[in-house]
Amino acid sequence: MVIRRGQIDTANLNLESFDVDTIITAKGVIGEFSAAGQLLVAYQEDITVVIVPPSPLALAVPNKPFVPDQGEKLPITFSAGQGNTSVILRIYDLGGRLVTTLVDDAGSPLARTIEWDGRDKINEQVPLGAYVLHLEVVDGSNGKRKQKIAPIVVGTVLK
Repeated sequence: MVIRRGQIDTANLNLESFDVDTIITAKGVIGEFSAAGQLLVAYQEDITVVIVPPSPLALAVPNKPFVPDQGEKLPITFSAGQGNTSVILRIYDLGGRLVTTLVDDAGSPLARTIEWDGRDKINEQVPLGAYVLHLEVVDGSNGKRKQKIAPIVVGTVLK
């Protein structure tokens, strides 16, 4: 659960001690109101902050050709190291031209997996060949950049 300031609290819980985007665990009753799920927490002690240690910067893709024209999607797993980061995950062709941007978002200390369908920034299927997956993470506190790269091979089934 992620806490956002300004949410209505009907149980008189003190949420001021939590920062925006704090990761917590909460015990309570799950219900539904106006077609939306909600968690009803009764006591302050039912909310605890989860301390997630920074994970190492990582980027992983399967070590095999990827065949998008057969409906295959390429799973890409990455972690940004810590929460106070911004993450940009892009694919380039071997000429250094940007093919598509898969992620341009705030980082998280937890590993994340996305799938690429083999399409470029204008939603056209990319040609067969080799591509470079580029992960760039910028630390929000000091502006330092870290990078990881991985190769991607787009292939097809031979007939």
